[in-house]
Amino acid sequence: HPSLEDDLYPRNFIVSLPQPEGYFGASILFSSGLSELFVQEIPDERTDLLFNMTATENLARAVDEFVLCCSIRNLRGDRGKPMSMLIHISHKIVDMETINGIVNTYCSVLKTRMNDAFGKDRLMSEFLNIYNEVKLKGESISNALGLRSIYPDFQSICGDVQDVVNSLRVVELNSNSDDTLDYSVESDIKVIAIGGNQLSRGLTLEGLMMSYY
Repeated sequence: HPSLEDDLYPRNFIVSLPQPEGYFGASILFSSGLSELFVQEIPDERTDLLFNMTATENLARAVDEFVLCCSIRNLRGDRGKPMSMLIHISHKIVDMETINGIVNTYCSVLKTRMNDAFGKDRLMSEFLNIYNEVKLKGESISNALGLRSIYPDFQSICGDVQDVVNSLRVVELNSNSDDTLDYSVESDIKVIAIGGNQLSRGLTLEGLMMSYY
């Protein structure tokens, strides 16, 4: 500018750091076609969720997959590490409260089924189908990236997944909620975090494994 001279935006304070050796991330995963194996496009289910006030098939599947993947990581030796799922369908607090109720209800149903002999047999049969899909896609990703990923046998999953279901926490993160998320206090937490702006503006969910938008 003739009188104001040069400003400081943005080249003077934005520095692009070099990619460290051994790192791979979104640029590799999404440019290689691998995203087709771990990203599922679903219809906008906001109206269905808020009107019917019950978990849709896609939301239920996402929670089930999260539970199974927590068990897989437990059996790989990560039992003491945090594992998180993110749910973000609206920035409105009233909508988050509704989703919180839906997810808590679904998790309660999972716990009831898991702690009942007949219910557990049917649930594990459903989980087996999901596990086979997760394993098949996971192995394809691992092979493409030259990784060695261990997939425990399903009998081991059956012995571990009940603990995951019983330890699940659902938290609602917004200015009206008393829920908090402190990984330093609960380093082994298995958590489903429901939120809006807090989740989209920089809050880090440690051990993020599943996102439902």
